[in-house]
Amino acid sequence: MAVKKVLRGTTVMLRPMVEQDLTTRAHWLLDSEIRQSLGLPDRPSYTYQTALADSHRWLSDRKSSGDLLWAIDVDGKLIGDVTAHITDFERKGEMVISIGDKAMWGKGYGKEACSLVLDEMFRESEIYYVDTYVVLGNNRSFSLALSLGFTPVGTQTGGTRVLRLIRKAWMARRKAELAS
Repeated sequence: MAVKKVLRGTTVMLRPMVEQDLTTRAHWLLDSEIRQSLGLPDRPSYTYQTALADSHRWLSDRKSSGDLLWAIDVDGKLIGDVTAHITDFERKGEMVISIGDKAMWGKGYGKEACSLVLDEMFRESEIYYVDTYVVLGNNRSFSLALSLGFTPVGTQTGGTRVLRLIRKAWMARRKAELAS
């Protein structure tokens, strides 16, 4: 399912990811710290052409799986992406974020982007909860998930942590934020 809706926050704009974004994404994948944060193996012989091919395959896989994929823009510059998946018959969702531009880490853009996507997921569907997955050692993503109200619910084989946000908790949190 392709994203058609643009989501706007105070500092970020979420728009559909397009083929032209993949050159930037490929450059990010050359950084071993970025690769590690995504749970990808460190490959010293990894080239730009391989990263670009991997990015094209990644985009194709997202589109064919029905994922909702937004590019995160700040002042017209691509800094990352958010992927969401909704399984209506199970009434659950999944969300994963990546900020590939390391200069943008720690500035609140990820939290704002995730909040926009969570609002959209809970507003446009009947899901009960959203899960997110954090690679062991990615303390930034873990802290982000906790700050959004996710709670740890388990660990997958390989150490990836699973965190869950319940619909009622998110709605109560947003209502309280709007009231203050």
